[in-house]
Amino acid sequence: MEFLEEYTQMMEPLAIVLDLLQGEKNMFFGFLIPFITELIY
Repeated sequence: MEFLEEYTQMMEPLAIVLDLLQGEKNMFFGFLIPFITELIY
C-alpha cells in the first residue's frame, strides 16, 4: 500500500502535464519546455 501511495505522489505532476499537453491542438515547444523544466525541479 505504501508503494502505491508513493507511486501516485511521484506520478501526479507528470499526469497533470500530460493532460495539459494533450488538450492543446496547436502544440509548440514554447509550451513543452517550461513543463519539462518544472518536472525536473
